[in-house]
Amino acid sequence: MTFEIEGGLVVSINKQTRLCTVMVPRFVEIEGQKYVITSISEYSFCNAKIDLLAFPDDSEVMAFKENALSNTYIKKLKIPPSLRSIDYPWCLNLQGLTDIEISPDNKFFLYLDNSYLLTKSKGSDQFDTLIYARNDIENALIPSQVKIIEQFSFNFHKQLKSVTFSEDSNLQCIKNDAFIDSTIQKLFLPASIEKLEDTTFAHTFDLIDIEISPKNVNFSLFDNKYLVRKSLPNNQIFDVLVFARRDLESAVIPSQIKIISNSAFQYCTQLKSVSFEPNSSLELICTCGFSNFSGPEKIVFPSSLKELGTNSINNITNLKTVVFLSKEIKLEFSFNRCYNLSY
Repeated sequence: MTFEIEGGLVVSINKQTRLCTVMVPRFVEIEGQKYVITSISEYSFCNAKIDLLAFPDDSEVMAFKENALSNTYIKKLKIPPSLRSIDYPWCLNLQGLTDIEISPDNKFFLYLDNSYLLTKSKGSDQFDTLIYARNDIENALIPSQVKIIEQFSFNFHKQLKSVTFSEDSNLQCIKNDAFIDSTIQKLFLPASIEKLEDTTFAHTFDLIDIEISPKNVNFSLFDNKYLVRKSLPNNQIFDVLVFARRDLESAVIPSQIKIISNSAFQYCTQLKSVSFEPNSSLELICTCGFSNFSGPEKIVFPSSLKELGTNSINNITNLKTVVFLSKEIKLEFSFNRCYNLSY
């Protein structure tokens, strides 16, 4: 069944699958006046179930705005020649998308290996930024030309097992929330990577295996449990704990750690004890540093600790007692949903 919604939008509905095919026209006509469509606005297709989203060859759509396809189920997307930009986050909780067809006349996007949607970073003439991987991907080998993995690129990828890179990878940065609510279990970081943004590992439930190229000078793996980095480029000490493998049962924080980063111990559901090595250097625990697990009944924080960030100790259901050995400490709504904690 095909019909035209008032204004010119053409929709075809399959009653069996309950999915619709949407053709976005070049323009809409309202009260005899034609209006050219130049962008897909925020939440335009939110909560829609679409078999195909397409545009005519003469489309003038130049941009997908933030959240244009968020919370959408879509199987196939056709990108017209005119599309120049996709604003982040554009695909939060996007499901089902495995088929992307890009007009051969589009110079701004590339669907590589039938798996990776790429665009060009600012000032670059190369397709060096990954903005989406097909939703059913299991083992992602990231193309060597990719320098940036953008926000939500692997969001809600429920078949994802591993993300790896070749030795000649040019990867420089993985952005916030790249793997949020995915089932990633293994991540290999190449020699070239320089930066993991603060919430790269937010809401990663199953990640237990991280490997790092021995040539990488920016990150290290401590005791096969903790991914660590340097707080300053010229620092010789890996003093920021970025990530803890999610199957930890006992955490002993190394003495050189000054900062526990955002979401470092989030969803470590088997974690039963948290302690700190003597002469601990710990000064700061960031947002959701310890969060969303049953955890121990008691935590004794070292005397070096200066600050607990917002929600840094979040939803630890077994926690009853907290001891601060510091003379002074800064708290910012630091204990959230710790319902058994006594004050």
